[in-house]
Amino acid sequence: MRGFVLLTVLVFLQIFSLISLYSLTTVSAMMKSNDHLWQSDHTRLKSHAILQRLESTLTRDISACSIPLTPATVLAKKSLVWWQLHACHGKVNHIEYYYTIESLGNDPCAIIEMRDGNPSMMATYYRMTLYALPYPLKSAHFVLQTTVALSTAHMATCEQKVHLIKQGRQGFREI
Repeated sequence: MRGFVLLTVLVFLQIFSLISLYSLTTVSAMMKSNDHLWQSDHTRLKSHAILQRLESTLTRDISACSIPLTPATVLAKKSLVWWQLHACHGKVNHIEYYYTIESLGNDPCAIIEMRDGNPSMMATYYRMTLYALPYPLKSAHFVLQTTVALSTAHMATCEQKVHLIKQGRQGFREI
């Protein structure tokens, strides 16, 4: 009888040990997953800040970083080698990034409200695409795109209804 009780206790100890080990393994996997999600969100926010900083220097980089108009889905599928060959490059903290600028054309009917209060006629639209490679997330990358309106000194004839826009970011998306 004593051998049977000892054997039963050992079996139950083994079962409880296996359940505890399974629970610890599950919690460990969940913590790794949560850390990966946190790093991803943190890097996404940093990428947004990089894109916002690049928008402020857009006029300086137009000629050096310009590419022909390309659909967003095509840009999102481009390899790292393509970005290294055709885009401008930068690095902030642990995020290496590449960016391109595409000219979307002019809007002669747009009156841009300038920061000093004076209106300026005719807006020129640009699309900036950022390809961010965060170091901790080795295989991940983010592709962000923004549309920016800038005022130009050129005047053109407006053949439609004149409309007021604000200078700067007009749209944003993550591809």
